[in-house]
Amino acid sequence: MDPQIQIPPESPIESNKKSWFVKVLIGGSIVLLLAGAVLIIQFFRSSKLSLPGETDPVSSALLSDASIDGGPRVLFLGLDGANWPYIQEMITRGELPNFKKLLDSGTMGRIKTFEPPVSPPQWTSVATGKLPAKHGINNFVAGDDGSGTYNLVGSDHRQAKAIWNILEEKGFKIGLFGWTASYPIEIKNGYTISDIAVINPTKGIEPASVRNGIFANTAKILGLTSFINGVALDLPDAQDINDANYFAAAHKKFTLFNELFNTNSLYAFNKEKPDFLFQEDDVLDGTQHIFLKFKKPEEFKEPINPELQAKYGDFVDEIYRSKDVLLGEYLNLATPNTHVILFADSGFFVDPVSGWRFDRFNIILEILGFLKKNEAGQIDYANSIAFECGNNDFDWDRRLCINLEGRQVNGIVPQGDYEKNVDKILSALKALKTTDGDSLFNSIDRTYSTNGDIRYDLKRSSVDKEIEINGKVYPIRLFLTLSIESGAHYANPDGPPGFFIWSGPNIRKGYVIRDFTFMDFVPNILHSLGYPIGEDMDGKYLRGLYTNPVEPAYTPSYEENSNKI
Repeated sequence: MDPQIQIPPESPIESNKKSWFVKVLIGGSIVLLLAGAVLIIQFFRSSKLSLPGETDPVSSALLSDASIDGGPRVLFLGLDGANWPYIQEMITRGELPNFKKLLDSGTMGRIKTFEPPVSPPQWTSVATGKLPAKHGINNFVAGDDGSGTYNLVGSDHRQAKAIWNILEEKGFKIGLFGWTASYPIEIKNGYTISDIAVINPTKGIEPASVRNGIFANTAKILGLTSFINGVALDLPDAQDINDANYFAAAHKKFTLFNELFNTNSLYAFNKEKPDFLFQEDDVLDGTQHIFLKFKKPEEFKEPINPELQAKYGDFVDEIYRSKDVLLGEYLNLATPNTHVILFADSGFFVDPVSGWRFDRFNIILEILGFLKKNEAGQIDYANSIAFECGNNDFDWDRRLCINLEGRQVNGIVPQGDYEKNVDKILSALKALKTTDGDSLFNSIDRTYSTNGDIRYDLKRSSVDKEIEINGKVYPIRLFLTLSIESGAHYANPDGPPGFFIWSGPNIRKGYVIRDFTFMDFVPNILHSLGYPIGEDMDGKYLRGLYTNPVEPAYTPSYEENSNKI
């Protein structure tokens, strides 16, 4: 081993608190103000609300289906990570009656995830009807400029209008709860509980009247003392993959978060009575990331403590059952003229490599001479040609950035040498072989995106192998950390598919639709309400979705006079 290369000692396990899924899932879509001192914050003013109205000519054939009858127009209920095969299993056992009720009354379809299946670009494509190349959201973070600083993506990074922007401009009242990248808050007529609320509840929830009520609900559920003291977001460091204390703490917190989400979701909706609700619920996602091995122990590679298995074997199903109850509450609030859309962006698999994460790739770059570290063990950008950028801890499909002059803060690679350095790094990485002659990558190539310059998909089958670099042999696990997470979206090269169920006026019953994409929701919601579809949207009108199809009208774009252009 080269003496100048400092490979960190292999720790027993990597705590989940570093994972972006926890930062965005618990720190975002749970959105339930678990910070201390919330009783003494200075509340913002409530927004003045206006009355809903119609401003555009609409098709009379569709308007009759979408007419106001005192109920909501659309209930879009997102369940991040809900896995359709698990739901089918539970329905077959006689569970999840409300999932079954919705399924029997509408159209269902599977949705191919993006690759990699990262939440922000997927949910933003759902909200805009556009691909990431148009809406501008590509990851959980807005990239590293060479200073080592990342920012969580927000609505100010989005370069296209969301469906709620379009509908609010038409005078409708909007409810937005937990949606990824929904801060800074945009909604004026309605309410927002954004994905940033748990980090900064004073800014993440509007209007103040809703914020006050959610604080009161949370204090009641937690108890006043716990509410004032706050609830720590970070789970304890896990000592191994069967750490009983870790799972006890995680079980308590996800149970609590689930109750808070369900309670406050219904509270905000019933208080404000919006015309449209767009909601993203990530409780299932987080629960399955950590507890899925107990639901499917036969699919998990490492031994599972039988006592933990007995204690937590039903926990994932318990959360599914609670979401069925929440769905039932919303179905009771719907009217015959309400469109109810249940959506999951991607499913789940038990991670076949038991939570190993390839998040030390910079060490390989260091061995190859493309990256330098300072005495503190941090990247020395002033002497580094390339580095990992914008990756999540759990990614195996990863990206490198060239440390380019004029782009990175401490960029050293001249603009004219960009292609030469990309080629040099690609050549060196493609030459890497395991000791049995296998490539380290499923694929590796240049990528022209804001997220990186080189994209590489690492083979999970390499976990137990060794690799030869510059004539020396290294166990690949030196470049990995072991995570407590057992559930993943990445076990299949294409990602486990998402799904939707859509029930409402003029929507076919008992039908399975093919080739539905994330981008198809907005065009078909607009069409169902009698509004034209934007010609610049990547989503398409799906004739097969409707009982009585009506050819859609089109408008060039909804982006005109928009600050999202």
